[in-house]
Amino acid sequence: MVAPVDLERLNQLTDGDPDFTRELASAFSDSGHQQLAEIEKALEASDRAAIARAAHKLKGASANLYAEALTELALRLETEAPTGDIEQLRQVSAALRQEFARTNEFLSGIQPL
Repeated sequence: MVAPVDLERLNQLTDGDPDFTRELASAFSDSGHQQLAEIEKALEASDRAAIARAAHKLKGASANLYAEALTELALRLETEAPTGDIEQLRQVSAALRQEFARTNEFLSGIQPL
């Protein structure tokens, strides 16, 4: 299975600084949890614009850390939010949550170069 984060590119971004890497990972985790909560709330309310906004924010944060699979799922949710079937959006959201958890687990265990 492919790693959830392109570690080589992340280390280039942080210049291999372990403290900076941990700081970025922590900020990503905090904001990601917030965005996932917003997505869940928006799904419950069938608020398509709010789903798209939260997915867009998560997409940007994921791209900044080179979490490509998570970025793609967030893009899919953002793109499908305006017209997609709500049940299908829930399924994409569930996959997004799983990938977010996998990404967080990976980030918590990395040893920067």
